[in-house]
Amino acid sequence: MLSGDGRAAPVSNEDMGRTAAVLLAEGPDKHAGNRYRPTGPQLLNAREMAAIVTKAVGHPVLPINMPIWMLGKVARQQGIDPYQISCLRYYMEDMKRGTFAFEGGVTNVVEELTGTPAESFETTARRYAALPFARQTLGNRLNAFVSFNMTPFYRGYNFDKWDRARDFPVPLKPSLSIDDEQWRIEHAAQMNGSRPWAENIRPLRTSHGA
Repeated sequence: MLSGDGRAAPVSNEDMGRTAAVLLAEGPDKHAGNRYRPTGPQLLNAREMAAIVTKAVGHPVLPINMPIWMLGKVARQQGIDPYQISCLRYYMEDMKRGTFAFEGGVTNVVEELTGTPAESFETTARRYAALPFARQTLGNRLNAFVSFNMTPFYRGYNFDKWDRARDFPVPLKPSLSIDDEQWRIEHAAQMNGSRPWAENIRPLRTSHGA
């Protein structure tokens, strides 16, 4: 658990893919200037997700709070690109603060665009639970046991140092989305179906040296 009691409406990779395919197929004539926020059908926190995963895999899944530096150890152990985790820490903090539940948090964008409702988190969990890596075989259990006990011996990522080494831009006054007044106005308009901000959207223009 990296997000405390924060809730989000998790959307499956498959539903995201179907939504993106529709946008690409129908093209900019229909969708240019619009903003879409695909979500799953239900707001869930990490404990509720763990309870659903418990049902899907058929054995208890115990949720525990994990600091981001511990996730950094696991990421290095599993060969995950640190860029993904460096971004994730801000995402998780936003979720803690209620950003993804703001103004209801659930949309029907997937159904509106694809004609099929977004699948539930349980449906997604059951699909992944049926894959070979998730089955309760002796080999899988042994690998999990060894990996778990080796984790403390891995050196985690120093995310701030990693960001600085790549000269990532840092805002003068960084803030989370939920703390930004303009974001709250635009997000509320999006969730409520109005678009007072659309007139401010302009195509990006680039030039040599930009």
